[in-house]
Amino acid sequence: MAEPNTTGFGKYMSFITNRLLETIVWTFAELGIADLFAAVDKPQTAEELARKQGRNSEYLYRLLRTVTDADIVREIKSDQTIEPEKTNRFELTEHGLLLTSDHPSKSRYLLCWAIKSKKYTTIQQAKLGNEFDKQNISKDRY
Repeated sequence: MAEPNTTGFGKYMSFITNRLLETIVWTFAELGIADLFAAVDKPQTAEELARKQGRNSEYLYRLLRTVTDADIVREIKSDQTIEPEKTNRFELTEHGLLLTSDHPSKSRYLLCWAIKSKKYTTIQQAKLGNEFDKQNISKDRY
């Protein structure tokens, strides 16, 4: 039996990983996590941050680990390997500072608006099809 042709598979995987990273960065911004870092101006553990917002520290740790790939936070690893959400610390990078609510660029709000509205639009288009276009692309609207 011939091997299946997987040429181009990496391209589609990059679409998936980019969409996942986009969603994680949006979640980070929407939850205001950059503001939690900026308020204390020192590295924090996921557990410390989670306690401030009443969130699950394990899930927050995973979110923080993912946004390190986007250079939003930097992870400072502890020597302990058990329960890293309690021992590894994170700090905002210069790029992460852009996502604070009081940054002059208003990047946080722009990012939240753009990604949220894009997701909503895509879902509505899928549900309504041509009716969506009639409702949202009319001469009266513009």
